[in-house]
Amino acid sequence: MFSMYIDVSDVVGKLMYLSGRHEVGVFHAMMQRTFMETGRHARPVIKREILKEYEVKSSWVDDKLGQPRPLGTELGCLIPIKSKRGAIGGIYVATGGMTRVQGTVQHMRDGTTRNRKAHWRVRRINAKIVKGQQSTMPELMAHQGGNPPFRNGMAGVAFTRTTKARLPIASVVGLGVPQMPINRSRPAIEADIKIYLMKRLQHNYERLILGGL
Repeated sequence: MFSMYIDVSDVVGKLMYLSGRHEVGVFHAMMQRTFMETGRHARPVIKREILKEYEVKSSWVDDKLGQPRPLGTELGCLIPIKSKRGAIGGIYVATGGMTRVQGTVQHMRDGTTRNRKAHWRVRRINAKIVKGQQSTMPELMAHQGGNPPFRNGMAGVAFTRTTKARLPIASVVGLGVPQMPINRSRPAIEADIKIYLMKRLQHNYERLILGGL
């Protein structure tokens, strides 16, 4: 599991000086409630930005994003994120790889024929990971054994051999959800969450003053 951390210390600091005016437990409960509300808001925000930026399905993102939970005795909340990466040719649509060219009969000018045997044609594998872009897999998967990636046919997951032998093989993967917010979407996610947190802090603190919490 991987937990995305968003620093909101600057926001919280603006209200912490008020804690002395209230019972510690009451103020702590108000702050924790605010964090949990923000966490429940943040989960769909993260999902929305990921679907906007990356070529993945909604159900896959849902499976990778956990439900918000408190940080035990500390103020705050976390959204656990599964770190498993999406397979090229599985989660991420891919083209290329090994395609079978059917055998043909070639008619020569002298009236004879020549049989061309069926054979495999190998093309570089391309994958759609980031919206509007196409990623070409390297010729050799240096971090997985140094062998080429391959796909059997026009459909299917991309694999590579981890040794010089025929087996074992390993799936070739792209980004996982933890890398997505950090790479491209994080600024938008962080800005949205901070705005929401400020609104909930103001609302909950006003309720605390009025005795509603």
